[in-house]
Amino acid sequence: MCANLGNEVTFTLFGKAFGILGYKGFFLSGGAYDVSVFTLFLFQMVFMDTAATIPTGALAERWKFLAFCVYGLLISTVIYPVYGNWVWGGGWLSQLGTNFGLGHGAVDFAGSGVVHMVGGVTSIAGIMVLGPRLGKYKKDGTPNAIPGHHISMGVAGALILAFGWFGFNPGSTLAGTDLRIGVIAVNTMLASGAGAAVAMIIMWLKFGKPDLTMSANGLLAGLVAITAPCAFVNAPCAVLIGAIAGALVVYSVLTVDQVFKLDDPVGAHLGARYLRRLGGSVPGTLC
Repeated sequence: MCANLGNEVTFTLFGKAFGILGYKGFFLSGGAYDVSVFTLFLFQMVFMDTAATIPTGALAERWKFLAFCVYGLLISTVIYPVYGNWVWGGGWLSQLGTNFGLGHGAVDFAGSGVVHMVGGVTSIAGIMVLGPRLGKYKKDGTPNAIPGHHISMGVAGALILAFGWFGFNPGSTLAGTDLRIGVIAVNTMLASGAGAAVAMIIMWLKFGKPDLTMSANGLLAGLVAITAPCAFVNAPCAVLIGAIAGALVVYSVLTVDQVFKLDDPVGAHLGARYLRRLGGSVPGTLC
């Protein structure tokens, strides 16, 4: 938390003060007119943009540009800043350790919770409100696969994201001279590789062939999972974290698609072989 922005709206619980909202430095004026604050603002703007972008994949093909603009305004000015304050700005989640002895409180080094969870929860809420794409589910609830039209481009995008993560995580040291940056970068690489490998193996065992798009999802799941603890764990733990994430992403996609009947296009292109096993129709599959 910047020293110039230490003012919090607080509530008291069990005799302890918990911050819920900052009220100083709006529009980068007053005490916020400072080099360090401006630098951190620009850095956080990129993190906010990442959180805001996640739902664009989950809600693809179902919302108008105007709705997207309104959503972008809301998440950038209210949702992300408030939750970011709770974890990174001295808010109540960061104070759980001081107030109740729960370790160090909520510790999120580079944003697994503040960035990716915010985007993920927003995505689920949006999917529930908008419903599935036309043609995704039959009347009896059986899902139809709507595969991606350009798998090579999708995988290239995943690899570009993975490359960007080495700015996302090591950059969160906020100082290139911090020698911990090497540990962070290696942990990031190990978790991503483990996530991709485990997702590939599970799909291979389950359906008889590896699925490239699910391997890409496993890669990204490993990256998301390691983002919070990348500065605090050793190499074997980084591999374990990535492996668990790679397994979870496979089964979460199947569960969201089949059990909860929620249409997430970004996680749905594994569908073809799986739907064949269920007897569903598979129009124009590329798998």
